[in-house]
Amino acid sequence: CRPDAGIPLGAGSAHPDVLNTSPEDALCVHPEVIPLELYVGNLSWSIDDARLTGLFSPHGNVERAKIVNDRDTGKSRGFGFVTMTDDAAGQKAITAINGTQIDGRAVTVRLAEERAKGGPRAGGAGAGGGGYAR
Repeated sequence: CRPDAGIPLGAGSAHPDVLNTSPEDALCVHPEVIPLELYVGNLSWSIDDARLTGLFSPHGNVERAKIVNDRDTGKSRGFGFVTMTDDAAGQKAITAINGTQIDGRAVTVRLAEERAKGGPRAGGAGAGGGGYAR
């Protein structure tokens, strides 16, 4: 295997991800790189998506950075999510940024949790989906 071609399987190995693009790559598997989703809390309301990306990019490749905005006012809710392209970069960012002061606020960075399916959302009273009564 070339260094950039993947993981060598050895002669005669069979694997569903074997690439047959060239003879030297025929027995190579390219492992999936799984992105890591991070929750970022206690942010200043002045931080936008671009600045959030800038805070995390020194620690690895940022696939996506998104500040969560209030749907009525459009203003920041003070938290967001960052997707790092791989686990190592995400862990590095957590270690480097969690608890640091950004715009006078101690920022929280941790692994994002899956959103619960069904039932009322956290902090809600379980009242319908918004809008007005018909």
